[in-house]
Amino acid sequence: EKPQDLEIVCRYWDRASTEASQENPDPDWSSGTLMGRTKRQTYAWLDQVRERGKPGVILELIKATAKKDLEEFGYKYIIGLEQDPGSAGVSEIHWLTRELAGYPIKIFKATKDKITRQKPLSSQVAIGNVEMLEGSWNDSLLDELEAFPEGGHDDQVDTSGGAFLAVSLNQTAQITEVKTSDKLKNHRDKRR
Repeated sequence: EKPQDLEIVCRYWDRASTEASQENPDPDWSSGTLMGRTKRQTYAWLDQVRERGKPGVILELIKATAKKDLEEFGYKYIIGLEQDPGSAGVSEIHWLTRELAGYPIKIFKATKDKITRQKPLSSQVAIGNVEMLEGSWNDSLLDELEAFPEGGHDDQVDTSGGAFLAVSLNQTAQITEVKTSDKLKNHRDKRR
């Protein structure tokens, strides 16, 4: 059962854009982990989605999932997006953020190796401070977690570690201050 005292919830996404084919029958998945932190400083794996498909299919999955999540969690909800290194990663994040206008988004730059990025979540799991809601997604996630780092896929592992960091490092998802960007200030100044 979902905890009733959640104070922040993040759906963290790692995107892939390859369909299964004869040449590549087992490509990476796009994955979105939904994780929350309670007022008691415990953590809950709430949901997991994954899909293989072209960028348009993945974008529609992210949008539909964000709409559902926001309706359920309101101001407690944020979307976490992982930014790949390099200019292509910056461009993709810029495009995706524009496509998700109206949703609270936090960008996370992938800077450490995958094993190091999983250690904070693993530490909390080891002491029993993380619970997992029952769902049809449990088996594929647990299989991937148990096979990591030698398994064939780590998409759900990546998003689980990212979602955990997003909810454990943020104090609140509520926007308390909106700063006017320099671009908007310059626009206002030009109008005067």
